[in-house]
Amino acid sequence: MADEQTATPFCIQCEYNLTGLTGDICPECGWQIDWVLAVLDEEGRRSGTPAHRARGWRRIDATLVTVLLMLFAPWRFARQLRHDESLMPAACTALISFAIFFAIEGIPRSNDLPVIAERFTRSAGAVVAVVLCQSLCFSTLHYDRLRRRTRWCSRFRMWLSVSLYATCFVATWPIVGEPPYADFSSANFYIPLIAGSGGMFASTPEVGVTIITYWWWTISAVMLVVRNRPRWLALISIPLVYGFIVIGSMVFMHVANVLSF
Repeated sequence: MADEQTATPFCIQCEYNLTGLTGDICPECGWQIDWVLAVLDEEGRRSGTPAHRARGWRRIDATLVTVLLMLFAPWRFARQLRHDESLMPAACTALISFAIFFAIEGIPRSNDLPVIAERFTRSAGAVVAVVLCQSLCFSTLHYDRLRRRTRWCSRFRMWLSVSLYATCFVATWPIVGEPPYADFSSANFYIPLIAGSGGMFASTPEVGVTIITYWWWTISAVMLVVRNRPRWLALISIPLVYGFIVIGSMVFMHVANVLSF
C-alpha cells in the first residue's frame, strides 16, 4: 500500500515535477501526460516486480524473470519494486541460492555430519548477517528523492527484498572461488587493479568474485540513484558493500565462536 497520497503531479516515466505545466507533454522526456496517473502517489504508480504481480505457479518463472531483471536491467527493477513487495519470492531465491552453494561447496568436503552441520550454520548465519546488515543500513540511509514521506519499516521491507534477491550471487561462489567472507587485510577484500586482492591483475577465480562484488554494488547504486535523494548518496554504496561483506560476516563468525564454547 502507498504510504501517503499527494496532489503534486509527477511524470511517471522520468519523475519530472509537472507542477505549473500547462501542456500535456512532459518537457523532460516527452511523455503524453495522463494527469490521473500523474497525481497519484509514487508507490501507487509502481507496478511491482514480475514476481510480485504473478499468482500461483506463475510465480516460479516470474521470480526468475525478476532476478534477471535485477541483474541485467537494474533501472527497471528499481522503478518497479514496491514497498509492499511480496517477500516470499525473494526469500525463496535466497534459500535456493544457498542450497545450490552448500550442495556443491559445503557437503562434499566432509562425510562427518556434525562438521557438515557446523559448516552449514556458519555459512548460513554469515549470509543472514550480511543481508540484515545491508537492509538495515540502506533502509536507514534511504530518503525519497521526491520528498515524500516513507516509513522506515516500509523502506526496510523494500531493501530486504533487494538484499534477498541479490543472494543469487551465493549460488555462483563455488564457480568463482571462496565466498566473500573477509577482513581488510585478506586477499578476499576486493580492490580493483591491485594484484593479490582480487583485482584485474589477480588470478581468474579472484577476478570472478571481484566482478560479482561490483555487480552487487551496481544494483545497490542504481537503487539509490533511482529511489533516493540526493543522488550522490549512491557513491557511498561502494564502501558500504565492502563493509557489509566484512562486518556482517565477521560479526556472525565472532558470535558463532562465542556460542560454540
